Amino acid sequence: MSVSIFIDYKLINDTQWHTIEMSPENYFDLYLDETIRWDCVPKYDKVIDYLNVDRKQVSNTTLRIIDDEASVTKIITTTFWDQGENTIAERLVRGLEKSYWLMVITTKVQDNPAVWEILRLQKENDVPIVEFHSFITDNEDGSETEKIIYPIRED
Repeated sequence: MSVSIFIDYKLINDTQWHTIEMSPENYFDLYLDETIRWDCVPKYDKVIDYLNVDRKQVSNTTLRIIDDEASVTKIITTTFWDQGENTIAERLVRGLEKSYWLMVITTKVQDNPAVWEILRLQKENDVPIVEFHSFITDNEDGSETEKIIYPIRED
C-alpha cells in the first residue's frame, strides 16, 4: 500500500507517546473506487476524534500521512490545554513543489455564551504572518456568529 497513516498521542500524566497505525479505509471518508492519496478527505475533522481515550486527558497528537507513490508527507501536530478546550495545530506538507505550512490557534476566551478566538498563521518568505483572525460565538440555537478581525472586510 502506498499510503501509511500513523497517529501518535501523549496523555497529560504520561511521559511516553503512544502510536496507532490506521488503514486508509478507516481514516479517510472514501467514495466507492476512489484512489487513496494523501489528500483524501478524512472521516473526522480532528485527529483526536480517532482516539478511544478521554479527550480531556490528551496533551498532544501528531498525525503522519505518508504517500510513497506521490512522495508526499503530511504532518499535523496539535497541542491541547485547558482540558482540551484550546489548541495549537501545526500542519506541514512536504514533497509538493512548494512545502505547505499552517498554524491555527483556537482559544476559548469566554463561557456563556462560548466565544472562540481563531488565529491562522501562514509563512511568507519563511516568516510567520497572520492570515486570518476572528471570534466565533456559539449561539443558543446551535448556530454560530463570526466576527472577522483580519483581514479587514469592506461590507
